[in-house]
Amino acid sequence: MMKSIFRNVILFPVICCLLFGMIACAKMPGSSTESGKNSGVLPIGDYAAAVGRKDGYMSESAGPMGGSSGQTVAAGQMTAGAWDDNADYDLWRGLFEKGQTSEDSGKFVFYAATAKKLSTENRLEVNVVNDGQPVAGAKVVSCDPDGNVTFSAVTNAVGVAYLFPSNREGSIRAASGEFEQTIPMPADNAPVQIALGGAEEKQDLIEIMFVVDVTGSMGDEISYLQAELGDVIRQVAESNAAAQIRLSFLFYRDHGDQDIFTFVDFRDVTESKDYEIQQKELAKQFASGGGDYEEAMDEAMEIAVSKQWSVNSTKLIFLVLDAPIHSGEEYEGRYANAVATAAGWGIRICPVLASGADTFCEYLTRSAAVLTGGTFVFLTDDSGIGGEHLDPELPNAVIEYLNACLVRLINGYHTGTFADPVPWNAQ
Repeated sequence: MMKSIFRNVILFPVICCLLFGMIACAKMPGSSTESGKNSGVLPIGDYAAAVGRKDGYMSESAGPMGGSSGQTVAAGQMTAGAWDDNADYDLWRGLFEKGQTSEDSGKFVFYAATAKKLSTENRLEVNVVNDGQPVAGAKVVSCDPDGNVTFSAVTNAVGVAYLFPSNREGSIRAASGEFEQTIPMPADNAPVQIALGGAEEKQDLIEIMFVVDVTGSMGDEISYLQAELGDVIRQVAESNAAAQIRLSFLFYRDHGDQDIFTFVDFRDVTESKDYEIQQKELAKQFASGGGDYEEAMDEAMEIAVSKQWSVNSTKLIFLVLDAPIHSGEEYEGRYANAVATAAGWGIRICPVLASGADTFCEYLTRSAAVLTGGTFVFLTDDSGIGGEHLDPELPNAVIEYLNACLVRLINGYHTGTFADPVPWNAQ
């Protein structure tokens, strides 16, 4: 009798604790039981049905941070804004204007004076056409009077390329396949048009690389980001059923860490087997290492642009980070060279600024987006996920869900038509 009473006294609070924990987990934000949320991981066969091709596949829910679990963090929770500084170039240039005091100077004046290798002044907008129609994937270069190339870019889906040459005299050359045309550099910075006698057809191919900081400071958001990025992959494959979609990852930390770089090569995620492999690679990553604030982002970008990218395709790097490069000419030079290489290949850099990023980080990433024709993306506090986020002070930016934002950008860069953002709190 006493043993039975004793056992009940001990077990009762344990059972209550377990029940309380189960209820709490069911109500936690990000729980797979929360209504109206997408887990970012489809059950077996659902992906093939959604995309309308290949065989059913997929493992049961691969939980973020590696391993399998009955629950996953739900996608569709993180909030973000997106901003194209090339679309409002005057506003961008205003950030570099020097006033009488620091208060009336642009917020990037100091960085532009100390990190000069990312100059975004003297922009030339070049429109390449063939028989009046925009030419996508055309190689466009500026040359000095001696014929030396000073900047290289590639036209986007609507035939536009942005050049940032250091010279104001010389020429501009555009080429697509066997067709080429050269015009004098304009005296002012007004947009110019180059007409080709023909053009190479753009591939129906999307190449995406997620370059992700996985140091310890990313721990407050990494599992949510894994869910969001996993869902982005699924949605892009759904909405581009006719296209080939090649996906790659590059995860990075910092000097002194055991695994500084982890590269996952491109795979065609329209193939169900390769899609599952890439999802598992994403799911098993975890935040660790780092130590100091700055990270090896410059080396990561150097590695990213050196990989095997295709010609005349839609190419995007989403750089997800919360810390800048180390200070010094070596690091700044490496980063600037990587950005210039991306521009020359037509790789659009779209940074995603996470919690903890500072103004220097904003300067570096927004400059990269401007120079490559990309879009600056910044996570916000609206979701309540993660630490405090930097406010880039863009009052006209629409705050939307991160996964919807990235899908919108990917589809927009591929087709040339960007859907309007849907405010996160309007759904």
